[in-house]
Amino acid sequence: MEFQKSQKCLDEAQIMIDNAGNDVENLIKGLKCHDVNFFIAGSKELQQERDVFAGVVSLLQTKWKPLGLDIYSYSYLNFPRDVTIKGHQEQYNNFIANHVNASVFILSGKAGDYTKMEFDVAFDNFIKKGTPKIFVYSLDNEDNECDSYIHTKMIEEKQYWIEYKNIQELRLLIERDLNNCLIDEFSKATDAFS
Repeated sequence: MEFQKSQKCLDEAQIMIDNAGNDVENLIKGLKCHDVNFFIAGSKELQQERDVFAGVVSLLQTKWKPLGLDIYSYSYLNFPRDVTIKGHQEQYNNFIANHVNASVFILSGKAGDYTKMEFDVAFDNFIKKGTPKIFVYSLDNEDNECDSYIHTKMIEEKQYWIEYKNIQELRLLIERDLNNCLIDEFSKATDAFS
């Protein structure tokens, strides 16, 4: 009699374990369809900073892939360079407005008109839809004249930007912020699946 009770408990435990395994497997399968897009904006002259961003995204791709997030990084370089009817900027703006989870703006002085436009698109969409997340990093040194347009807009909206002193600090800041963004995306994906 005791043996039968023990066997029944073991059988029920095995069923629970099997079901839990199926739930985890289904969760991972569901998450595999979840893409996360990051867009980097800023002056074309900031190639070293763009390389840092690309390196961080590459590390995060490796880290998050087994959990089902496919992470992509985009910049102006990912778009066709042929002549378009409405210009290239419209393609970037549309992509930022509709397909980006987070936009990264790296400033080293005055921002150009296109960077300002991309910032406005990201910011306006964030106000309307809550996405994309926006991260602004500004080089902090004596020679750097911060961009008054983006700085003023950030202050008006009670936001702040992140100052960095060197490329190593920028790498750490971007990695921390994008990883936190991915934690949020993972949480949203798992909530949507359950």
